[in-house]
Amino acid sequence: MSDTAVIAADSLNAVDLFRGLPADDRQAIAERLRAHRYPAGKHIVAQADDCEEVYFILSGSVRVTYSVRSGKAVQFRDQHAGEMFGEMSAIDNLPRSAEVTALSDVFLATAEAGSFLDIASGYPAVARRLLGQLTARIRGLSDRVVEFSTLGVNNRIHAELLRLAREHALSGNCASINPSPTHADIAARVSTHREAVTPGTGSARKRRDSDAWARKPSKLPMSRVLKTWSQTSLATETDSASPASAAALVNEPLTAPSCL
Repeated sequence: MSDTAVIAADSLNAVDLFRGLPADDRQAIAERLRAHRYPAGKHIVAQADDCEEVYFILSGSVRVTYSVRSGKAVQFRDQHAGEMFGEMSAIDNLPRSAEVTALSDVFLATAEAGSFLDIASGYPAVARRLLGQLTARIRGLSDRVVEFSTLGVNNRIHAELLRLAREHALSGNCASINPSPTHADIAARVSTHREAVTPGTGSARKRRDSDAWARKPSKLPMSRVLKTWSQTSLATETDSASPASAAALVNEPLTAPSCL
């Protein structure tokens, strides 16, 4: 079981949905929330569970995964401080669509479904941000549908690397991906197997381009990563899409100096 405590109003400034609200509003919302701590590796939400709590990440990171009967796990996304999860079940009253596991020690604020809906309807600024976040998620899922329909494995890897870089952006069109995803992580994200990911990274090591997933944090020129992947396409790859087309799907420029 997780530790439970009362939420301080100021801590809600760490949550995208509540950041910048007047102090009185944050205090009123905080009184309807509870705090929970989970250690790394702990399952927080079980797939198909009937629980309808909504979780707000105050610190740490979690992974959202969908498991099928065959045992294969599909990684939807990693979420970090400021984000939330569990809102779908609170909105539609359906079982959980995925499981959520703590990637690191996490500190969460939780709201019962009824409280969450009251907060969303009672504070216009919260409602607008919620709609914006849901819209962004739909756009992201639409991008992935296009990728799976039009790109081969290597180019889906290109797109995923660029997406991760955008999520961990630094200044100067650079990004530091930390923690570094494993081969299995990348494979689960692009719907392939680990062996399809390994050849490219092995070739990169031979070229003395440090393995993009072997260091913490990962940091490589983006143009070199894409060049390495296109030069090590799988023999079974039939898709002729270029790295540039994969980059376009995630709106990440390739012309400026870039690093992972």
